[in-house]
Amino acid sequence: MGNNRSCPVLPETTRYLVLFCLSLMVSPVNRLLVALALLLVACETTAVSTTTTSTTVVEATTTTAGAQLVDGGLVPTDPPTLVPLQNAEPVVVGLAHRGVVSPSGRWAAIVTAVGSGPVGAKLSIVDLTSLEVMAAADVDPSSVVVNDDGRAFFFVDSALTTLGIDGVLAAVDAPDSPFFLQPTLADLGEGRVGYLSASESERSNVDVVVAADSGVVSLFGVARAAGPGVADDRLPHRANVVPAVAWTSETAYVVSAETNAMTVVDLATGAQADTEFIGSDEPFENPVQRSAWAAPTGLLFIATSALEVVDRETDWTATETPQQLVVVDLDDGSSATQDVTLSTLYPSRDGSTLTGIGLTAAWNSAGENTTSQGPVFLLDTETGEPIVGFEGNSGDIVEVQYSPDVGEIYVMSMSELGTNIDVVDTATRSLAGNVAFTSISLIGHAALMAFHSSPGN
Repeated sequence: MGNNRSCPVLPETTRYLVLFCLSLMVSPVNRLLVALALLLVACETTAVSTTTTSTTVVEATTTTAGAQLVDGGLVPTDPPTLVPLQNAEPVVVGLAHRGVVSPSGRWAAIVTAVGSGPVGAKLSIVDLTSLEVMAAADVDPSSVVVNDDGRAFFFVDSALTTLGIDGVLAAVDAPDSPFFLQPTLADLGEGRVGYLSASESERSNVDVVVAADSGVVSLFGVARAAGPGVADDRLPHRANVVPAVAWTSETAYVVSAETNAMTVVDLATGAQADTEFIGSDEPFENPVQRSAWAAPTGLLFIATSALEVVDRETDWTATETPQQLVVVDLDDGSSATQDVTLSTLYPSRDGSTLTGIGLTAAWNSAGENTTSQGPVFLLDTETGEPIVGFEGNSGDIVEVQYSPDVGEIYVMSMSELGTNIDVVDTATRSLAGNVAFTSISLIGHAALMAFHSSPGN
């Protein structure tokens, strides 16, 4: 070790006192020099206090936006504050959009509206290192995922389709995923995706499909015990209640919508095992909607919404209520419920963090509907227990996303006044800031870029 030592910085008042005392001890000429030194100290102090002042609340204004923000533009932002980076050039891909990011964070697949009305959509693949649009196609896709090769998989009219950075749009020779299955894709790595399809042998069963751009990799049927259920006239607008499915690179966990049971499917061999878990009381008066996620820690999280319909002679009323969170230990099969009611799960891209919200909704035959959101809960992926909950700043919470390093969680809420984002610091587990815009969207689960339109004051 060397002998370098840093000089202590004297408090501001002490510095003034020392200089004043020195001025009493020197000649008139040197007193003038000391006075100049005092002036320099004052200027220096003012500069320091100006540059170090900060606030945890970030309000987006027209001045902040400047020339960096354009309607339909995507701009890189500072993750803790969501303020656009200096001199960042926007990527113009279209109007209102949604998107996802590849596991590595290199690629984004962005869906934008074409024109000012519902006249179609466009899918763009963007290189997030160069902010360059590599490929685009005029399609209206659903359930989009993009892998680390920059290839997007998605459904068009229930058919599995791909778009690569070479711009080639191609249908995949794989089974369709009908609309009543609420088709959802999962990126399984190594160029593979997983999804559920309707069984060709029996409609009440489902098929677990693993596919690549070259076609089907594997396909296994799952028995009705964890199948989609039958059409139920008591559930308006939800004619088919489907199972939830959670994926790892090697396994699919198909969770029943009718019982507290699931089927574990080995994606390599097709071997299956049925298992039960603790959950809501059975039998369900009505089937339920579920979402599930398998954490890298070996825990399976299951969120449930109970559906209930009251029929009258001339009309009906339906309600959807979140139920207690269920956590299953995939190593020993044990399960437990947590003292929090959730209907939707939001895992981070790297699987290290999980949040969830509970939606209570009611709608009727007259076209009236109401919704209310509970707090956003940060969940411990090691124990399955809720850590802390956050209320939305204003309006109903519509989405939860993460910064690239998962250092921040973005809780998005919407009201008549616009969109509001509360920034949660995952290290301190506390609110770190707030951003309000007339319209703002975050791309995928990386939040690497933000869309700004007509910033509010």
